Amino acid sequence: MDNNNQVTQWEYRKFTGKSFSEQELNQLGEQGWELTGSTSAGPTIFKRPKVKQTKTEPEYSYTR
Repeated sequence: MDNNNQVTQWEYRKFTGKSFSEQELNQLGEQGWELTGSTSAGPTIFKRPKVKQTKTEPEYSYTR
């Protein structure tokens, strides 16, 4: 949890049947992905904090 007592939202990527080179792992790390689990028989799973989308206020025009 962060300082605002909000729960961190995560996004995930799952790869099945793929082994990664050191370069590929470094590229995923640079994009914010963190390896969360990998087994020889199962998928490789990465996660990163979900980017919060900011809502933009609609533009209003007023006429008199």
